[in-house]
Parts: sequence; C-alpha cells; structure tokens
Amino acid sequence: SADELAREVERLFATLVREGARLGIEETVPVSNTQRLALSTLVDGGAMRLGALASAMGTTDATATRTVQALERLELVEREPDESDGRGVRIGASPAGRELIDRGRNRMATILGELVEEGERERVIELLRRLTGAVVS
Repeated sequence: SADELAREVERLFATLVREGARLGIEETVPVSNTQRLALSTLVDGGAMRLGALASAMGTTDATATRTVQALERLELVEREPDESDGRGVRIGASPAGRELIDRGRNRMATILGELVEEGERERVIELLRRLTGAVVS
C-alpha cells in the first residue's frame, strides 16, 4: 500500500542519517547533513552565488551563509570572484570538498552495487527520480 511505501521511505531516510558512519558514508571530517547537502550541491552544480546555493538547498540565505562559513573553516569550499559581477563572489567546492563527496558516493555505489542487481538498477533510479520529483514539486 502507499502507506507502507511511505513508512519504508521514511525508515530508509532515518537509517541513512543515523547509520551513515557505520555504512562508511561519514568521513573523518565532521560535516552535518546540511553541510553535506551544500557541498554535494556545489560539486554537482559548480560554483554559484550564495543566494543560488540557498535556493538549490531549499533553505534561507542565513542558513546557507552559516553552512558555507563552516565548510570554509574545514577547507571544503572556496570563494572566487563572480566574473559577471565584480562585487559578488561565488562559492565552489575545493578539491578536498570534491574528494569528500566522491569518496562517500563511491562507498554508497559499492553498497548499492551489491544489493541491487544490474538489471534492476535503471528501474530503481527511475523510481527514485520520480519520488524526488514528487517531493520537490
């Protein structure tokens, strides 16, 4: 039923958040879920202005600012001049930030590769994309 599916998705999300370290998703560099979201957004989307990052994360400029400041202290993001606006800056993932996201994704891909048969992967990807799209629309 749809109710059972909703419970299972909720359980999966909670488990990933709670058990991330055990699964090898967590890194030696301590980053929160919000920081990981910001960093992965920058890895996937490239350098962007703070407002664009906040929008992509679905959060406020204030939260994005605090998140970027924390990531800067960890040397996982860098600021660069915005060439389209001499007064502005863009935030991008540093090489260390890209490496952190890549390592976590590689470990997750290994786990999923063992659990999801090759012939099922495209269908699982499609379903996850549809679920994500339904949540954000």
